[in-house]
Amino acid sequence: LIGKDKMHDGFSHLSSCISVIMSFVLLLIWLYIWGFDLTNIFAGLGIGGLAVGLALQTTLKDVFASFMLIADRPFQSGDYINVAGGKYAWDSNEAFDGIVEHVGLRSTTIRMNQNGQLLHIPNSDLASSRIVNQREMKRRRHDVTIVLDVNNNISKLRLMGKLFEDAAQDVSECSFEEFAFLEMLHNSKSNCYGHKFSAVYFIESNSTKTWKRCITELHLILLEKLKASKVVIANAIKFSGKT
Repeated sequence: LIGKDKMHDGFSHLSSCISVIMSFVLLLIWLYIWGFDLTNIFAGLGIGGLAVGLALQTTLKDVFASFMLIADRPFQSGDYINVAGGKYAWDSNEAFDGIVEHVGLRSTTIRMNQNGQLLHIPNSDLASSRIVNQREMKRRRHDVTIVLDVNNNISKLRLMGKLFEDAAQDVSECSFEEFAFLEMLHNSKSNCYGHKFSAVYFIESNSTKTWKRCITELHLILLEKLKASKVVIANAIKFSGKT
């Protein structure tokens, strides 16, 4: 069962370790039956075990963490996950994401989405990290924010709700949730004004490829509808920086 479980594909050697331990225990029993003095053996094992335990402290920590992952089952091989762990990302303020390729006794291997490299993470770090499993997500939220030029008249601004909603109808697996006229912006540096709108959509899939395809098509359709309705988007350069 251990070898067939995708969550524990790295634990196939665990049964071999157990077999070795059981064989050693049986050997001790056999020696005891035949009258051998096991006192010195146990004393040596105690001292040796302490030395080995200190030497393998980090490794044992990772092994125990792997059993925590067995109990919690936060992911399995093939899952796309996001991990909050800046020290493994090139930007210390960001998490990283990728596909789980292998779960082992000491570490887990993830194919990073950022650059395609393989990342080997000690299980003790994974066990203490916040993990988002995309496989468990049924739908993904996507927010669209648009700043309109201040010279658009009120009738144009009132079209925004319908434009946002109609755009979703032309994209498969995309549903419109809500929109809002958030605020009137003013950039003190350029002395420019604008109207900020926001819409919320949901992509009815947990696939990252599907999500990217849908939002790309959604953005293009929105631009087409804005242009057809003669709604003017604000100049992005004028609103760069703090407002």
